[in-house]
Amino acid sequence: MRHALTLLSIMMLCSAAAQAAERTREQSMRFSFQREDYRKYGLRLYQVVHATGAISEGTAENLKIFAEQNNIQPGGEIYLDSGSGNRIEAMRLGRMIRALGLMTHIGGTSPQQPGRCISACPLAFLGGTYRFMNNADTFGLHRFYRSQAEDQEFTQEQAPQVAETMKSYMQEMGTNPSLFRYM
Repeated sequence: MRHALTLLSIMMLCSAAAQAAERTREQSMRFSFQREDYRKYGLRLYQVVHATGAISEGTAENLKIFAEQNNIQPGGEIYLDSGSGNRIEAMRLGRMIRALGLMTHIGGTSPQQPGRCISACPLAFLGGTYRFMNNADTFGLHRFYRSQAEDQEFTQEQAPQVAETMKSYMQEMGTNPSLFRYM
């Protein structure tokens, strides 16, 4: 019995270590861009930004610089594919997406490739002027932690302030703040 408990403890530790390693493995968010000019056919300028990777410190500023370098106009689209990130930076990214006038999608680097928007990514997704996802995409919410490195929950004193900040952001993005109860 003692050996079974020891083995179970080791398996649980390995599982936790593997999950932590998976979170740190995802690279910081990278951006790519596609533009097709259909205005000569009476249609619009088609601009798509693909954003892939973890939402980390500086991601919102990197998108701003990327948008300026590529002359991205309001009405463009951004496809998010992220499995991890920092919730504060995700809210900054959502505000930047809104300031740029972009619609958000969940998706990979091609329209046919399903994407994932989990962890902090749903907060950035809310920044879209319009929001889209396909049935094959993954949209996932979970309880937020103080930091991914610590993997610890907020203290009782911190939780109400964090909750209020996130609810306020959701309202700012035109989303029902009751979504927070799923986080």
